[in-house]
Amino acid sequence: MNGHARVVTQRRPDPGTILLTSYMAAVLVLAPLQRLAHLINPADLASSPASLASGKVWLLLTSGFVVDGPPLPQILALTVLAVLVTRFRGSRTFWTAALAGHVGSTLIVYAAVGLLWWADPHLVANAIHNPDYGISCVWAAGLGAITAGAWASPGPLTLGSRRITIPLAALLTLSAVTALSTNEIARSEHLLAFLLGALIVSLSERNNHNSSFPERCCFRRHTTTRPSL
Repeated sequence: MNGHARVVTQRRPDPGTILLTSYMAAVLVLAPLQRLAHLINPADLASSPASLASGKVWLLLTSGFVVDGPPLPQILALTVLAVLVTRFRGSRTFWTAALAGHVGSTLIVYAAVGLLWWADPHLVANAIHNPDYGISCVWAAGLGAITAGAWASPGPLTLGSRRITIPLAALLTLSAVTALSTNEIARSEHLLAFLLGALIVSLSERNNHNSSFPERCCFRRHTTTRPSL
């Protein structure tokens, strides 16, 4: 052989992508157990201002594994948005946006509820113990991430361009879902999750000026140099 090093390129998903696949599998398994078999009570996994005040912090995470509302459109939306964010921004950005959207929005709303309760307990008497669960804040954060990514992508800012159509469609979708929700806490959380997801991508864009929205991939190329014999 000519003595030059041979570069072997392997394409494999990063740990964040594997974690995303595991999360989606868990949601898909729990949905029929909850809806059809009635083997899972969502209230057992749900969080609430009262449960957080009592120290049950883990419920902030478990509440994101069960679906509140129609399962099929939400699981489909979560899958599509997770794939898009991971494909274009990487799994780290998706998980940062998802955790910020699900946990961050919940903490902000719960803090507001706590302040209102401190001022007058009767104002939030129904919200203190109300079960709070669902995957909607995760996909709302993904929607915000996609919106911010499309807005920051190169291209003309004209009617019909993706810099206009994607954010407009995202805002209409968020508005429709929020309007249909009967839970006041959930409404606030959806909006905050969307904004936090958009903020994560905006900060990522500011910190990495060399990456554009359509050029990131969910797979990292791992190269190992193998000397030839």
